Amino acid sequence: MEITSCDPLVSTDIDTMLEALNEFKIVPQDYLYIIFSYGLLEFGTKPAGDGVRYNLMHPIDSYEFYFDTISGPLIIPGMYPFASGLGAANLYYGEIDGRLGVYSCINSPVSHEGMVFIANKFTDILRYGEGCEILKELGS
Repeated sequence: MEITSCDPLVSTDIDTMLEALNEFKIVPQDYLYIIFSYGLLEFGTKPAGDGVRYNLMHPIDSYEFYFDTISGPLIIPGMYPFASGLGAANLYYGEIDGRLGVYSCINSPVSHEGMVFIANKFTDILRYGEGCEILKELGS
């Protein structure tokens, strides 16, 4: 994984974040640690312009998309969306078949079907590269 940007949070970011995060049933502790310690982190599987990019502000920027819909929430209950998009850009945290961890899927999911286990914790991806080979394969 390559970190492509890291910007400190400002007080307005924190207020917006707390309002958004309150809507989710689950928010991973390591996500909170990273976002409050390092700010607006963006990272990817390859150098700039290639591969899959992830932005940690996605859940906050998109929470209205997930919850303010006429037909109800557009999120799998109990899953936290780290990132959503096309291909391996979908990263979720939650429990599937008794295994808590980070999962990816090729298309935006409406169920757990088709989700692939990536790592036990989000920080394992960033610190140790756990699951990076799977993300690269899904992104190609």
